[in-house]
Amino acid sequence: MSALLSYAAMACQPQSLEALLASREDRQARQDALREKTGLPLLSMTLNLPGPCKRTPASAFFFDCQVQDLTRLLQGLGARILARDRVSRGTGDEIILAVQGLEAEALKSLALTLEEASPASRLLDLDVLTAQGNPLGRAQLGLPARSCLLCDQPAFVCSRSQAHPLQAVQDKCRDLLMTFVKNRLARTLQSMALEASSFELMVAPKPGLVTPFDSGAHKDMDRFSFSRSQAALASYYVRAFELGWAGLPMADLALKLRQAGLLAQADMEAATSGVNTHRGWIYLAGILLAVAGQLCASLFRGQEVTHPLAAMSGGAADLAAALEAVLDETPHFGLLAARMNKGGGLTGIRQEALAGLPNLFDLGLPILSACRQGGMSDNQAGQRALLALLAGAYDTTLVKRAGQDQARRIRAEISQALGEEGLVKGALSLPSKRLARLMEKLSKSFDREGYSCGGAADLLAASRLVDSFQTLLVMDL
Repeated sequence: MSALLSYAAMACQPQSLEALLASREDRQARQDALREKTGLPLLSMTLNLPGPCKRTPASAFFFDCQVQDLTRLLQGLGARILARDRVSRGTGDEIILAVQGLEAEALKSLALTLEEASPASRLLDLDVLTAQGNPLGRAQLGLPARSCLLCDQPAFVCSRSQAHPLQAVQDKCRDLLMTFVKNRLARTLQSMALEASSFELMVAPKPGLVTPFDSGAHKDMDRFSFSRSQAALASYYVRAFELGWAGLPMADLALKLRQAGLLAQADMEAATSGVNTHRGWIYLAGILLAVAGQLCASLFRGQEVTHPLAAMSGGAADLAAALEAVLDETPHFGLLAARMNKGGGLTGIRQEALAGLPNLFDLGLPILSACRQGGMSDNQAGQRALLALLAGAYDTTLVKRAGQDQARRIRAEISQALGEEGLVKGALSLPSKRLARLMEKLSKSFDREGYSCGGAADLLAASRLVDSFQTLLVMDL
């Protein structure tokens, strides 16, 4: 799959009938050449898109995903792809595979399952040629022709008679493709959110926090309650992304996301017998996933996004403000607002979000990205980012447990340990042995005193999520 930003750069180029016919002849010639070279059956995949535009951002993404799935399936079945011929141009995406280990009939059987794998798979055209060059189609297997996208008639009948307006067929194809893109990316971001939360848990040692080895300063939770909570939140991640993708007015998005967050919190509490393992993470992840949904939808709807990380930060600030507004202005949130605003003033992660998550984008993210690019271990990357976040962010969990003065002293101590070049440079340049000693010292101190830094931990997980999403945006996978 290509970098997401590369799909956004694609522009629809209407094709003439002459260009389409020339492309078909070229594909047949390449099929003949590949078959003669390998002596193997071929599997050829293209897309059936009505109208003069044969390649769009959504169709290219869909095609790349199908190539990835097909390749993995063939490998899983024990077949080998001995040669491939891939073309991506204005006349459409095409790939021809010479497959060893499966006969033509078996390849056609696989192709038929792929053509029914999802609603959008109806747009796939998977042709199989025997080693002798004979096409193996539905008719040869005694199967009925594929049905029309808009009715139950055979597709070729409606196409020849022009039974449906071209615009209606194009709209249907666009809806199928965009739904596929949304669902595929929602699952991808869901996996990233699950991994980010697990990443935070796995980093060890860390001050006062749950790890795979101990519960830190928390007597009511451990790694098992964390894993149950993480599993309970899986559907929430998809919901948050889909809400952002939907293009709702900001007030409507905030209302729906606020209520989705309450349901996620209830799922968490049901999984942990009422223990708050991830409340701050639910808030942060919901905002980030919804903003990621907005950004992805913009990319595939042809809207230019030149600075995606800045757009994420600004989008997070806008959504955080809308979440506060809907809390104050919606009657049925009255009791919730009173409880959340008890003590007066916004602090901690809510204040951080209203500012566009500066500690995430200016501290946690650049440290994790630099560590990833430098080949550093995940554990050291997490420890370095957590130190900077603990020094830089106002952590209400730490303040509640240690008090304002002690929290300030702890942050100053960490800042001093990281040096005068700034928290990012200091965290990245800290020698490994000094890093280990500092984390061990802080962990023992926090455990002994009952301190914790849940806010910094949530920002660490959020930084990991954004780093993973950033990779999806700019790198071919």
